[in-house]
Amino acid sequence: MDRYFRILYQNSLVTKEQRLMSSITHTAEEKYVKLAESNPKIIERIPQNLIASYLGIAPETLSRIKKNLAAKR
Repeated sequence: MDRYFRILYQNSLVTKEQRLMSSITHTAEEKYVKLAESNPKIIERIPQNLIASYLGIAPETLSRIKKNLAAKR
């Protein structure tokens, strides 16, 4: 049991560190694109204001990012 919980803790720590590094090094658009590619169903099911909060940006910024991405396609 000890080994199992240690592995779970280590995995969660690695995920947290990756998310922190991503928030520092990537632009808001890059963070959104990465989220959309890794979890496309989340984008459809969760309100835009919650996604913006998760990404650490304003809902208005997320709206502009989505508009710009749609124009590029």
